[in-house]
Amino acid sequence: MTREHESFIILKNLREKDCLEKLRDKNAEECIIRKQEEIIQESIQMISNTNKRLQNILEELNIFMKENDTQQEFILRGEWTEANNIHEQARNAFNRDY
Repeated sequence: MTREHESFIILKNLREKDCLEKLRDKNAEECIIRKQEEIIQESIQMISNTNKRLQNILEELNIFMKENDTQQEFILRGEWTEANNIHEQARNAFNRDY
């Protein structure tokens, strides 16, 4: 997940929290307030789960590329260059040394 995408989700989450506060201020029905709280919690979990999944995939890609970086049949294909570019972009997005 890029920083821009994560920032968008965080901003959306802040809007949802504002909506929740407005509902509370207006004494909305308890079921509506609970549903809004559920939406907020799911958004928070979504960020964490997505980051974890992306990091796992990045690690798998890193391992594969290290194990196969000498195989000419892979290197000569366009997919290898594309995978290398994706790998580099992901490393930059996560600021990790994979």
